[in-house]
Amino acid sequence: MLGLAVVVSVVGLTRAAPTPARRRLLLGFGLLLGSALGGEVVQGLLVTEGLVGWPFVVTHHLEELGETLGAIALLAGAVRMLDVVREPAGVRVRLRTAAALPSSVRVGRQTDDQLPGVAAT
Repeated sequence: MLGLAVVVSVVGLTRAAPTPARRRLLLGFGLLLGSALGGEVVQGLLVTEGLVGWPFVVTHHLEELGETLGAIALLAGAVRMLDVVREPAGVRVRLRTAAALPSSVRVGRQTDDQLPGVAAT
């Protein structure tokens, strides 16, 4: 059940992302999951065959490298979804989306949207 919730969240995030961010997110998810699952399968086969020396170590390091590159691509996708604007009152960070947000999501000026002691612009 938790896995389904994660998949639904990932699909929703990816669909709402602008194209440059979407590409990086898809690359990140693919690298992360592909490296994790593929690396574990190959390592399992190596252990079954008794090859726990350098082939296992190289496979382990390649798996970790793929996972790390996937995480970096995910972070790059997340950064591409942000607009950072410097204003006289400070810095404003906004989420950039490709699709219009549903009416159930409220985005805009709310009382908790302002810094204490800073007038609204």
